[in-house]
Amino acid sequence: MGSDSVRGITEYVDGMGVIRERTRSRAASGHAVAGATAVLTFLLVLIWTGWTPERWVDVDSAKADSWNWRLSIASADASLVLLAVTLGIGPVRVLRGGRPRTHIPARRAFGVWSGGLALIHVAFALFIHAEPIRVWSNWVTANPFGPLGGYRGLANWLGLVQVALVLVLLWLSRDTALRKLGAPIWKRLQRSVYVLGVLVAMHALLYQLVEDRLLVHSVALGAVIATAGALQLGGAWAFRGRGKIEASR
Repeated sequence: MGSDSVRGITEYVDGMGVIRERTRSRAASGHAVAGATAVLTFLLVLIWTGWTPERWVDVDSAKADSWNWRLSIASADASLVLLAVTLGIGPVRVLRGGRPRTHIPARRAFGVWSGGLALIHVAFALFIHAEPIRVWSNWVTANPFGPLGGYRGLANWLGLVQVALVLVLLWLSRDTALRKLGAPIWKRLQRSVYVLGVLVAMHALLYQLVEDRLLVHSVALGAVIATAGALQLGGAWAFRGRGKIEASR
């Protein structure tokens, strides 16, 4: 093998090492920002619910000052905020003139933290309204189409589907999943995050009705959901418009 070939291989290997190092650095930065956002949102909601427990009592007279309830609300809100950021990163990139990318480290980081908080929320929420020891009563005792309590049943069934999607998406967040499935298949499965976003919005809004949440809390969640939806629509419109311009050239 000639010296030029050896030099070329060496440069290629060195270049790949630099790329991997940059990818690790971006991933670490993304997780740091996502983690800080998660902790800050979680603590703000936890403190807020602790200051005004008497205003959060729901229609079933559940103890809003219980730690189970407060931790459930805090983890749910933080998860929703991070999911909104996850869904907004791609559209913001497109709106700023960039092209869609299969993998964005920051988007993955926010998605992982959102999924983790969602599972924490489920762990606490399971025992708030369930009958003693019978966790499954969250789903089997309510008519999904009835008033109030029935809406809770519907919201919980939506939550069950969300858990399945979160587990799938967390598995997809690993590098090994992308390598095993290949980019096209991986991307198709990863798009289930949009289904998750819709289900999370429905779940959250149903619980605003069921528990007669504070107006400011409902408005804040509604604003987060609306912002994520607007960015998705704006990103799709910008991408299609750019495609038409390129096609006409």
